[in-house]
Amino acid sequence: MGSRTVIVAHGDADIQHVLRAAPVLDRPGTLELVGTVFPEMQLDEVGDALLLDSLDPPDGAVYAGCFPDLDLLCTRLLVGERPSETVKRYPRPHHRPNTYLLVLDSDTSWCAFGMLREGELVRSLSVTPERVYENIGDPLPFELPFCEGEREPDPLALGEEALHAFFGFRLQGMDSVDDVDPEVIPLVGYRIS
Repeated sequence: MGSRTVIVAHGDADIQHVLRAAPVLDRPGTLELVGTVFPEMQLDEVGDALLLDSLDPPDGAVYAGCFPDLDLLCTRLLVGERPSETVKRYPRPHHRPNTYLLVLDSDTSWCAFGMLREGELVRSLSVTPERVYENIGDPLPFELPFCEGEREPDPLALGEEALHAFFGFRLQGMDSVDDVDPEVIPLVGYRIS
């Protein structure tokens, strides 16, 4: 059975720097964040979890964390084939100018990611081995080795590089000494109905 990784971040600084510092969770801010993103929904807290365990959330759930300079959300409710549409559909906190979105689905070898700076779309890519759903903006530096190859890049490998470039850690492969440890980042889980 495969897995899906879904993570959205809103920040006003280097996200990796914030995560490396093992930031302190703002619980009231986290509830406010989830209420802002899903204003019409009922929220029931289901307990705490670590970022690593929250990347593949069950349907109808969101794991979130509000930290100084960073908001994180892990939920399938934010998944769409086109990251450019997904980031427009869900409001970003007005005080967090930059948005990063990543979805990986190992069952379908699907990778989608997007990046906004100061609210403006910089990059959006959504691909499987068979189809390109969206390709907006210039390739980001971590994409360049994939662009130079003669054959189609593996979307899951590309997604791992996006995860590392945006959030500072990998799920597969070698960790480096300065990688973010997703096992020390606390989130709060909510059932959404």
